[in-house]
Amino acid sequence: MILGGSVSKLVFCSGLPRSGSTWSYNVCRILLEAVYGEERVAKGYVGERQAVEALLFGKDQKNLRAAAGRDIILIKFHYPTPRLFDLVATGQALNVYTLRNPLTALASCMEFFNASFNTALSDIVSNLQAMEEWRRHEGTLVVHHDDIIAAPDGQIRRIAAHLGLEVDEEQLRQCAEATSYEAMKRLSQEMASWPQERLTRLPNHTFDPVTLLHVGHVSKGKSRDWREQLTPDQIETARRVLRPWLDEDAARSPAS
Repeated sequence: MILGGSVSKLVFCSGLPRSGSTWSYNVCRILLEAVYGEERVAKGYVGERQAVEALLFGKDQKNLRAAAGRDIILIKFHYPTPRLFDLVATGQALNVYTLRNPLTALASCMEFFNASFNTALSDIVSNLQAMEEWRRHEGTLVVHHDDIIAAPDGQIRRIAAHLGLEVDEEQLRQCAEATSYEAMKRLSQEMASWPQERLTRLPNHTFDPVTLLHVGHVSKGKSRDWREQLTPDQIETARRVLRPWLDEDAARSPAS
């Protein structure tokens, strides 16, 4: 039973790494808090796969629900488990999945996480395979990174509707302003001067526990180009391995 059966709404923010999942998380966070009140919303990042299961079903439940009465749960992760898929499939959870041109996401992961080509490629493939399962279920809303950049207001409205939230124009405006590219970039840069106790540290991550932004999280953003970041051999390998998803994405984010 999820958190002892005391959950009114459970929301996942998942997606391809470096695809805008932190943006979607903050949109969900701001909208949920606007509707239900900050005191009712438990939110955060606890890790991947079994770490999320432990939070929802195991002894780690208290980590996210530090205060009594927090019955709205928002969790961000990238790599699910069959049990997490099942929560969405059975209508117990809603999921917002962000997607980006896989080649762009690959290059961005290598740069941002200092990951090797093979590690980053394996992670991208694993996540795209998970996407195939996620989107089989009506509880998943797919949001494309291109649309976040081109028309963020429209994507915020889509997310609000998917979560079943009744929000007014002022709440939508405030959400758009707080999650704008400029606002998130400014905050991620300001974090470099924050005291360390204000940040959360995990083995491979140091981030703001409220927004989940990393220091320099939005450093490049719109200008990133995988054609300049990957070597010719890497591009050839990535195109071959990622071909099924590149074909699907070509109309929006051309692979050539």
